[in-house]
Amino acid sequence: MRRVLFLLVLIVAGCAPDVKEPQVIDPAAVDFWFGEDHKNGACWGEVAPAPGIPEKYSLKMTFVLKKNKARDWIDYRLRPLPNLDWSAHDTMYLYIYPEQTFGGLHLKIVDPDVPNTNHSVYEAALLRNEKPLPARQWTEIEVPLRPEKKYRDNISYLGFYVSCSADLPTGREFVFYVGIFDKPALANTFATDATPFDLKSTPVLEEDFEGGVSNRWQLSEEAKITKAKPEIVSGGASVMGDSRESDGQWHQFLETNPKGIKLKPGGTYLVSFDYKVLASLKTETDFYYFMLRTPAGIEHDVGWQRWRDAAGMSGARQAIVTLGDFPDYHLVFGIRGKGAIAIDNIKLSEIQNASE
Repeated sequence: MRRVLFLLVLIVAGCAPDVKEPQVIDPAAVDFWFGEDHKNGACWGEVAPAPGIPEKYSLKMTFVLKKNKARDWIDYRLRPLPNLDWSAHDTMYLYIYPEQTFGGLHLKIVDPDVPNTNHSVYEAALLRNEKPLPARQWTEIEVPLRPEKKYRDNISYLGFYVSCSADLPTGREFVFYVGIFDKPALANTFATDATPFDLKSTPVLEEDFEGGVSNRWQLSEEAKITKAKPEIVSGGASVMGDSRESDGQWHQFLETNPKGIKLKPGGTYLVSFDYKVLASLKTETDFYYFMLRTPAGIEHDVGWQRWRDAAGMSGARQAIVTLGDFPDYHLVFGIRGKGAIAIDNIKLSEIQNASE
C-alpha cells in the first residue's frame, strides 16, 4: 500500500537555477535507473541535455498511461548497491523541468530501517506551492529527510511514480527532466526523438528461448539454457549467465550473431528484455550490462545499460539506440565482476520514423 505524505517543500522557479547540492539525482548513478512496461502503463528514461542550460544534462523520464486502473502505478526507479548513506544531509535538492503542467508525479525514498508501513524517508507529490508543476520551467524542490540519522544512512530505493488511477489521458507521453549535472562519463544511452510507442516500426527479433538456442545467438562458457524454476524469468526456459567461478572482470555471456541478425548501419532500434538476478554481485564496482557493439571498436558502443539489483530481483529494461555507420553491430549481455543473472523475452524492432 502506498501512503503519500503531501509535505511542504520550498520551490524556486527559473530558467537556469543556481544549483544546490546534494541532489537527489546523482550523475554517477544515472545508468542504474530503470523503468517498466506493463499492461496499464510504461516509463523509460535516458540522459538528455538540460533544457535551457548549456553544457548541462538531466535524466529525462517519460511516462505513458495505457489504462486507467485503480491501485496500480508506473515506476521509474533506482535500487542502489550498496545502499546510500545520506546521514550527513537533512535535506536533498531536486531540480525538475516538466514538458507539461503536471501534478501527479510523486517521489519516494526508502530506508528499510524506517518504522512505518512503506519505510519511507520521504514520499510526496511534487508540486509548486501546492499546485501542479508548471510546464517548461525549472523548479527547485527541497526534499526534507527524516531528522534521525539512523533513518537516512541506508537508502535502498529512490523512485518517481505516477498513479494509473489518475485522471490522465491514455496514450499521451508525459515528460520530465530531473537533475542538473555535467555529462556523465559512463552514460551512453542518450535521448532520441523516437519512443517505444512509435507506430512505424518493424520487428527484427523476438526470443524467449523456449526452443533452445538458435544459430542467431552465441553463448560463452559462462552461459547456458536453464529450465530450473528458481532460475527462469518466465515460461519454461531462460538464458543464465554465471561468472562467479570465472577469472577476469568482463564476461560477455550472450551475444547475437551478426551474420544471423543483420542490423542496418545508422539504423534506430528499440530493444527490450526481461531479467532475473540470481546472485548478488560481489563488489561495489560490479554490475550487469547490455549494449550493442561492433568489431570496429568499443568507442562505437551504443545503448549501454548497467544495473545492480540484488539477488531475487526481477525487472525489465529497454533502450532506443541509433547505430554508427557499421554493418556488424550485435547485442551483448554481460557481467562485470562476479554475479549470476537470467535473461529472457528479448525484443528488437527497427524504428523507421525516428527522425521525423
